[in-house]
Amino acid sequence: PVGPNNPHEPGTPVNPDEPNGPKWPAKDTYTKEYTSTVHFVDNSGNKMRDDDVQTSTWTRTLIIDKVTGQIINPDEGWTADKGSYNEVKVPVINGYVADKANVPAKETVQQNLEDTVTYTKVGNIVPVDPNGNPIPNVPAVPYTNDPTDPTKVVPNEPVPSVPGMTPNVTTVTPTHPTVDTPVVYTMPTPVTPETPVTPQPDEPATPETPATPAPATPAQPATPQAPVAPQAKTESAAPAKQAAKKLPQTGNENNSAAALGLAALGLTGLLAAGKKRRKED
Repeated sequence: PVGPNNPHEPGTPVNPDEPNGPKWPAKDTYTKEYTSTVHFVDNSGNKMRDDDVQTSTWTRTLIIDKVTGQIINPDEGWTADKGSYNEVKVPVINGYVADKANVPAKETVQQNLEDTVTYTKVGNIVPVDPNGNPIPNVPAVPYTNDPTDPTKVVPNEPVPSVPGMTPNVTTVTPTHPTVDTPVVYTMPTPVTPETPVTPQPDEPATPETPATPAPATPAQPATPQAPVAPQAKTESAAPAKQAAKKLPQTGNENNSAAALGLAALGLTGLLAAGKKRRKED
């Protein structure tokens, strides 16, 4: 037999005593190597770092006919020295981000495998004026790589300082690690100092003019009521007739005297009533 445990120099006689007899087969008939290779390049295909290469060795044992040199078991199966290739963690390269963070582990097969990791330059924080034009003589600042992930940049990156100008934000979290982020800077508006206000003295309060009380209107004296004349007694006509009969010659004189007496009596009553009212007032 010939194989990994029974190696023979290919092309040498199977029977040392018969130099022209059957020869041992080529090594690749019972031992082969296959690889899994990861390439690291930029967008233009330029090499960014050395390839990561893993190798698997496949072997089998063959039986050789010593008379004819023929392989008796040409369909003998192959056995690999490992069942799979290891996962490859993609390294961080400053100033670039990779298109993948790792190359997964894969099963070994009897063929060469290849993977490619492509790196792209990170974007920049670009200071611009309010019209979107880059500010002269102010360089763009590249994003900072995430040290734990080759596909990312760090968030909340502080924006650069531009003398005499104020940015509209203080930090930037890129929406995409390879796309630039413009940051608008403006000149500060000069502040016009306010004119101090001179306090005015308070005007003294004008005292209120006291209200002049209106003089009381004196009560009007009551108008004296005219005394009511007492009703004269009406004497019955019968006695008068009788008197007339007794004094027929003096009837008119007596009547006049009676009328005068009644008038005098009424006047006296009025005067007395007036005096009494004046005393009461």
